[in-house]
Amino acid sequence: MKGDHSKTSRTEEYPTLSERNWETLSVSSAIFALLSFSIAAIWLFEEGLNQDDLWKVQLFTPFGVALFAVVTYCTANWRGKITTRQADLAASQLRLSERESKAKLLQEGAKLLGEIGKPSHVSAGISTLAVLIMGDDEEFAVQAMNLIADLIQREMSNAHNHTHQEEAFLVLKRGETVGRHSDREIRFDASNSETRWKILHGVKSVTYVDGFFLGLDGTLDLAAESQNFRNVKFDACQNIIFSWKFDTCKFSECHISRIQNFWSSREPEMYHDFNDCDFSNALFDDAETLRWICGQNNYFVDGCSPETVSGELIDWLEYFSIEKYSRTPILF
Repeated sequence: MKGDHSKTSRTEEYPTLSERNWETLSVSSAIFALLSFSIAAIWLFEEGLNQDDLWKVQLFTPFGVALFAVVTYCTANWRGKITTRQADLAASQLRLSERESKAKLLQEGAKLLGEIGKPSHVSAGISTLAVLIMGDDEEFAVQAMNLIADLIQREMSNAHNHTHQEEAFLVLKRGETVGRHSDREIRFDASNSETRWKILHGVKSVTYVDGFFLGLDGTLDLAAESQNFRNVKFDACQNIIFSWKFDTCKFSECHISRIQNFWSSREPEMYHDFNDCDFSNALFDDAETLRWICGQNNYFVDGCSPETVSGELIDWLEYFSIEKYSRTPILF
């Protein structure tokens, strides 16, 4: 690899001829060849050509062939430079045309998103922007995601029972799967306690205030570090990892898989309710985190007691009851 790199470096240091240089060489060699052939013709035919003059033809032939080869070589390189320039120009024009087309798509998508009174137009706008989001231009993809995130913030900030919620959320999630995120920070404030939220992906950050979630899988839906929940209720959710992202939340009939120690104070400043939650095989960072387990009827399945990261012995029955089976609902 090192040897190849050295050879490449030495090759790049060699001087190269431009299109104008090859043009000059081609024209000059052609003129020189024309003059040479003219002089040779005068020399050969000035006093007529007979059998004794055959040596003159034999003498000039190699020189003429070499001269013709030089002219051909220079001309071929000149034509190659012209072809390369034309190809580069065509590629540049194509890239410019593609950017203009993408800009038009972005403008059209933004225009359609603004026509809220026409659901079919909004859907068309989301589909138009989805083309850019899944395209090969990162800049236009992020701008398209920003437009959809703005639509979500503007039209769905208080509830997710919106006509375009599913398609808008899906497009941003697809963008996230290819490593793209909107620059927007989204905040959802529930209009009432019966507001059911859906998980939003593909934005810089998202905060949910009040409302509730039903049937989430923590390993899939709550893995993003950009999520925050304040006074939100979680019903029948699986694999919940209790961490700093939850602020004064309530958990009902959920399976809790991990409790992280994210607060340094000895007295909890964020209060959470756990009711009828399954702590089977739950992993606690340490015994101190048990102070957050407030509520009632929490349990673990017989033979699947919780444990701490350090393996510290804990009287789990002081905090939980033992059940023969999990009571966590299975949602379909």
